[in-house]
Amino acid sequence: MPAVKTFDQGLLSSIPPGMWVAISHDQEKIVGKGLTVEEALQVAEQNGEEKPYIIRVPDNNSALILSAPKLPRYTIPYTRGPIVPSPAFPGRTTTPRPVLPILLTNGPLMWSCYAIVDSGADDIVFPASFAPRIGLTFQQGAFYQFAGAGSSNQPAWFFPITLSIGTVISYQVSVGFTPALEGTGVGLLGQNGFFDRFKLEFDLRNSFFYLEAP
Repeated sequence: MPAVKTFDQGLLSSIPPGMWVAISHDQEKIVGKGLTVEEALQVAEQNGEEKPYIIRVPDNNSALILSAPKLPRYTIPYTRGPIVPSPAFPGRTTTPRPVLPILLTNGPLMWSCYAIVDSGADDIVFPASFAPRIGLTFQQGAFYQFAGAGSSNQPAWFFPITLSIGTVISYQVSVGFTPALEGTGVGLLGQNGFFDRFKLEFDLRNSFFYLEAP
C-alpha cells in the first residue's frame, strides 16, 4: 500500500464546494479540477500526473475522502468534534473522531447524514428519527436488543437498505434504527456490516484514517 503523508487542506481553500480536485501524488500541489472525477483526472493527465489523489471538496470542512485512482484505498481526515470542557480536561474543546459522510437509500428516498466509525459497536445503527426520512416505520423492522457503554437492552429495528460512503462506495446492508441515538445526530458503523467488510487503519497522530474496499 502507498504511504500517505499528512495532507495540507489549505490547498483547497480557493476551490468551490462540490468540485473534484486532483492532487499530485506527492500531495504538494493541485494538478487538475473539474465538476466530475473524469474532468479532474483528464486535466491531471494533461499536466503529466499519472497517479493523482482525487478529492471532492465538501460543503463543510469535515469528512473529506481522498483516493488514489485504481486503488481501493481511501484516506479520510479525522473530524474535530466539539465537546464541553470538564474538570478533568478544562482546556479540551474538541476531540478527533473518525467520521464518514453517509447516504441512506430506501427505494427512491435518500437521507444524507454522518456516522462515526466505532469498533465497539456490534452493528450499523442510526437514530430512530432517520428512519421516516427514507420511508421506514422503524418499529416495523426486525427487532434486536444491544448494549452500549453504561447501558443495556437498548432496542433497535433493522432493515435491508443501501448505504453509501461519500460518493465512492455503495452496498446493501442491514441497518438498525434506535431511540438510543436520538440527540447525537450521527450513526455508528460497527463490526457487522462495516468492519467485517472493509480493512481499516487509524493514524491519529497524523489526523487520518484509511479505508480499504474489497
